[in-house]
Amino acid sequence: MDIDRSKISPMMRQYLEMKDKYEDCVLFFRLGDFYEMFFDDAVSVSKALELTLTGRDCGLEERAPMCGVPYHAADMYIKRLIDLGFKVAVCEQLTDPAESKGIVIRDVIRVVTPRVLLPTAVCLTTDATTIFAVSTTTRRTSPVPLLLRIFPQVKPHSALSRARTWKQAS
Repeated sequence: MDIDRSKISPMMRQYLEMKDKYEDCVLFFRLGDFYEMFFDDAVSVSKALELTLTGRDCGLEERAPMCGVPYHAADMYIKRLIDLGFKVAVCEQLTDPAESKGIVIRDVIRVVTPRVLLPTAVCLTTDATTIFAVSTTTRRTSPVPLLLRIFPQVKPHSALSRARTWKQAS
């Protein structure tokens, strides 16, 4: 995106910095009780999921295209996007907005692709999980057990130190 970042709000600058890191994904950016998408993501997701496209003031002459989904229904919308071939990066608030001085700290806590779709309940476990892969490249098909290690996810509004620990572990 070719946007003059010196003119945009700090929150929108934070969004664009995350989007730069995950440019091949739709970025679900947590703002309060919603995951919001902006600019090109908002336009493509609003068309794909038939969501209302609105706008948000962000310091530019024109409002930034925006659409969003309630956080409690995010998994359903993510699944629909995955089924349509999108990749989704989920960017969560890592500090409590009520206790934050300045901008809320956010980071991507998971990336969901059409090849790997795990329910949130599986992602929140601290136990090892076994999944199976099936190889069809040989003359016979056989399941191959794989150990999937899921690191504990950062819960919303947790301390920044826990967020850093989690990022280092993964």
